[in-house]
Amino acid sequence: GLSLNGKVYASFFASVTARTAGFNTVDTALMSEGGKLFNIVLMFIGGSPGSTAGGIKTTSIAVIFFYMIAYLRGKQGAEVFGRRISDDTVRKAVTVFVLNLFLALGAVLIINGVEKLPMLDLMFEAFSAIGTVGMTTGLTRDLGTVGRVLIIALMFLGRVGSMSFAFSFYERKPVPKIQLPEVEVPVG
Repeated sequence: GLSLNGKVYASFFASVTARTAGFNTVDTALMSEGGKLFNIVLMFIGGSPGSTAGGIKTTSIAVIFFYMIAYLRGKQGAEVFGRRISDDTVRKAVTVFVLNLFLALGAVLIINGVEKLPMLDLMFEAFSAIGTVGMTTGLTRDLGTVGRVLIIALMFLGRVGSMSFAFSFYERKPVPKIQLPEVEVPVG
């Protein structure tokens, strides 16, 4: 029931708050499936480093994007603005991306196995939790014990940082001077 200007402002506000604050001016439960999916992507990416926003951070997505473009162009490494992005930075960005994606999707699959709830709404709740956004479709109140514990765990991991949490269990060892031979693994 919004005017065209109202829809534009509401869309802009929703796209910004899905990455940071979790406020909403429209009922997220009434969003279209496409709108929910778009918000899931924004919540997963989150804000920029140094901000209080959650998510995997805009820089992680940018690093992965620039590396992908460099690879498709046949270049050895990613470059941006006349500078090379280190391989270690690319590995960290990909690790954060994959780790958070697997954590959120794993929680969604477990909750869906225990409680038969709409998959897209479960994804919205899980990605909101790991992105520490605070948005909801209202589904969280319908979750049982397993679902609530998993959502709480995702919130904790999202705030602490999934990589920081994972590193707390492993001792980082220096790279040995002698390494195993490389193997070519067909991908794609």
